[in-house]
Amino acid sequence: MFHSGDGSTLEMRVFTEPSLRALFRHAGFDSIYIATEDTPEFGIEQAVPGSRPIAARKGCFRPFTAELSRGYIDALRCIRQLEQQLALVQADYNRHVAFHTRSHEESERELERRAEWARNFERQLAERARWAKDLERELTEPTQWAKGIERKKDDLQASVKLLSQQLEQAQATLARLEQQFSRRLGRKVSFIK
Repeated sequence: MFHSGDGSTLEMRVFTEPSLRALFRHAGFDSIYIATEDTPEFGIEQAVPGSRPIAARKGCFRPFTAELSRGYIDALRCIRQLEQQLALVQADYNRHVAFHTRSHEESERELERRAEWARNFERQLAERARWAKDLERELTEPTQWAKGIERKKDDLQASVKLLSQQLEQAQATLARLEQQFSRRLGRKVSFIK
């Protein structure tokens, strides 16, 4: 298939599976694999029909024993390093968790302490409000106590009035008696002369 236009030409070829295998074999590849199913762990997903990944190699793959041993030792070394890093991260995480647990517990205690303070303050405000209402009631309404004092004041004023009258009567009686006494005394003194 050829696409052409002014200045540039695009060539596109469509291959079949048998023609591709023949081309690979001609290039020296013995083992050829064409993926026809999804293999997500290797990133193979058949999203577009007719487009397939191909893996091919020349000869038989046999890694050397020494190379395998080095790879195994490197893998073990890598595992140990990762385990050490994991232990460090785990210890750091444990410290982090312990710190935040302690911090959370302290915050909870502080919150409870402040809540208790607020409850006490609320109780004190309620008591002061009751006291203020009682005081207001006492100031605006005459109480029995105030009425009793008024009655005592009235009784005392009546008693003072009565005593004043009695005092006036006693003073009048005393004046009369003094006059009588001085008359008698004057008569006796004139009689003696």
